[in-house]
Amino acid sequence: MLRYRCSVLLFIVHRVQFGTSSTVRSDRERTQYIIRYKDSAPLLPLSNGDVRIRGSNAKNRFLVASMTSEAAALVSDSTGVERVEEDAKYYMREWEGRNSDPHSTAVFRKSTVSQYGIDMVKSGAVPSDHVANKKICLIDTGYDLQHPHLPAAKVTGYAGPLSDGIRWDEDANGHGTHVAGILGALPNRKMGVAGVLPKRNLRLHVVRIFGNDGWYVWGSELIDAVQECADAGAHVVNMSVGRNGGADTTGARTYEAEAYRRFLVEDDLLVVAAAGNSGDADHWYPASYDDVLSVANVNDKKRRHHSSTFNAQVDVAAPGTEILSTWPGGGYQSMTGTSMATPHVAGVAALVWSMYPYESAKTIR
Repeated sequence: MLRYRCSVLLFIVHRVQFGTSSTVRSDRERTQYIIRYKDSAPLLPLSNGDVRIRGSNAKNRFLVASMTSEAAALVSDSTGVERVEEDAKYYMREWEGRNSDPHSTAVFRKSTVSQYGIDMVKSGAVPSDHVANKKICLIDTGYDLQHPHLPAAKVTGYAGPLSDGIRWDEDANGHGTHVAGILGALPNRKMGVAGVLPKRNLRLHVVRIFGNDGWYVWGSELIDAVQECADAGAHVVNMSVGRNGGADTTGARTYEAEAYRRFLVEDDLLVVAAAGNSGDADHWYPASYDDVLSVANVNDKKRRHHSSTFNAQVDVAAPGTEILSTWPGGGYQSMTGTSMATPHVAGVAALVWSMYPYESAKTIR
């Protein structure tokens, strides 16, 4: 799980005082909140036993704090504070075909599953000589850098304080390695597998936000991860995390919507996200934000897979049913889900953008 970017300031909330009874409340009564500051106001220093600052994101002008609901109500009335919202938990997408042991189901022989995805997106019809002009950032469970059919020369990863000590170049979960193979696996004629961008000139940056269990991260951590992608010079972000916001759009968080808008417009960053595997019309975030490209899953007949989420926020559908790709330990695995559809779109986006390098992310979207 990511650690937050922390400011050197000692934060103090003005006009907020709490009694001693509230300072001894257990952490279980606390909730993680986002404190969004007004654009015209400086960051206000905060300090109090009832408001524990977990970190900050200066570019998106918010603090992350653990506090009680009573403290949150008082902080929201503080000078310079625009709003206070609860932070949200994001989970790795569920996908079909995975065993609890990532190595037990890996295959080392050619699969009977037809690799229709590359033909369907027609990536081979577009020259990839200039794809190195565009960098893709993979936010996931890691990357098996030792896999013989995954690129390594132009692959980098985040290894700073945000990563909480977990290595980006390892992946005991399997999800990240599988997605990476769809993006850029080197051709393997024996297995009949190749990525959307199968040449060694793929530039990939890996930000690992999940441990081997692939449990959850906070929405503020996810924004920090996307910011890391932008800071690393990425142009396209691929991610397969989500939270269910319900049948309408009331589950949206303002601080998240503003951040993803800024990534697209100001950072010129195209964020591509899995629409979800709920099989209904619920809105899953971040895919359902207007400035994120939402990807659904279709099979080799171009029909929606029964598990794929469908709603008005879905932008495009891509191959995501029984996709054979790389797996930790040098093997391969067939998987189904919008997680598998998303890298087809992210790869094509980088490919098309490399042909029109001076266009904006908004135009490519």
